[in-house]
Amino acid sequence: MGCWGMGITQSDEYCEIYSRFMDDYNEGKEVCEITSAILSEYHKDFDDNDGVMHDVYFALAKAEWMCCAQSDLVLNRVKEIIESGANITFYRELEADEKDLKIRQKNLEKFWNSLQTPRSKPRQRRIDPLDRIVPLPPLEVGECYRYKFGDGYRVFVVLGFNKAQGWRDMMRCGIFMKTYSASELKTVDFLREPLHSIACYLGEDILAPSSIKKIANVSVPEGKYTTSLSIFEIKLGNKKDFKAEFKTSMVATLSQLFFSVDSTESKVTFSYSDIKCGDLYAYNINGQYRIFMLLHTRTMVVVPAIYCYAWKKTFAEIPTIDELKNEYVIPLGWFVEQTFPNRDKLTYIGNDRFADALKDMDPSKLSEKWKLATLALAKEANLIEDYPIELCEKLCDTIQRSIELTSSKVVSDEDKGEN
Repeated sequence: MGCWGMGITQSDEYCEIYSRFMDDYNEGKEVCEITSAILSEYHKDFDDNDGVMHDVYFALAKAEWMCCAQSDLVLNRVKEIIESGANITFYRELEADEKDLKIRQKNLEKFWNSLQTPRSKPRQRRIDPLDRIVPLPPLEVGECYRYKFGDGYRVFVVLGFNKAQGWRDMMRCGIFMKTYSASELKTVDFLREPLHSIACYLGEDILAPSSIKKIANVSVPEGKYTTSLSIFEIKLGNKKDFKAEFKTSMVATLSQLFFSVDSTESKVTFSYSDIKCGDLYAYNINGQYRIFMLLHTRTMVVVPAIYCYAWKKTFAEIPTIDELKNEYVIPLGWFVEQTFPNRDKLTYIGNDRFADALKDMDPSKLSEKWKLATLALAKEANLIEDYPIELCEKLCDTIQRSIELTSSKVVSDEDKGEN
């Protein structure tokens, strides 16, 4: 038996019995059945007066109380143990000092008093999450479904499915911003309607088939548009999303999402006219500085975005550009204007040409471990994180690899031209 304090729950025996009791309770067994089984097992090795049995009875008493099913057998035995001083004697034999024994006595009295007031309702049995798994409903990509909301209807569209090894299948849905009347639903063009959000849903988070009705189909292109979705930080959704109060929408309609994706370099910029590719900034974190570099801009679903690399190390003083070349970096992803860091926390360091080597270079081509950063949405909070060293590389090594990859591509293109 292991004890690590004077609290009622501070023993291995108590924790083991209580946990075992609740596991059996969650599986649907009756309280009296669980108590009887545990006592029968322990009585094979221990006499009822053995000190080990004290914590067994204490745990059973607490568990029965939680389930609103207290038994006279357990309750009376707990009373005997406490009132007789047997538990204090047992702890004294374990070489607890007098100060600790006084604490133990107070805890025993408090515990006994708590058992005298029945709970208002029993603890709910916790269902194994695997028992709640619901398969995805048989909906198809491009189908639009309406469901009742307030005095009108909302609509969601099925955009695709996420299937990955080790993960449950999920359905990617977009929920439209507006609430429509029955007559509006007959004429609305959903390709031009503003979206409130896009998220991935498990089967149990999709609305029940009985509460939805198919009202339209849209053509969802494969491939290119899906790469742009991550700029909206595709998240795991839940059933509450469909009934949430919407205040603002995404900046894209389905038409923009599908047909206005431009993944090539663009001259679009933020409204911050002073931000340029190759700029380096120091971000103030309580007197320490995290350095990040902006590389190139793109239009992601009509949203101007700019790619960012950050340095692993934080600096007590703002370093020079030359000092940064031998430090470790990691690609963070795309800043959109809404997620760009607070300008009050930034110090401009300068603009350097070593950014040219990385400009427009896909991070996943530089390193397999950087694949997830290729289309990630960067936030100000990301600049505060501690980046794992195994995900970082020295900037000088990264630049060299980029130069080598670019050179090999040029040679390859020249060979093709000669052929």
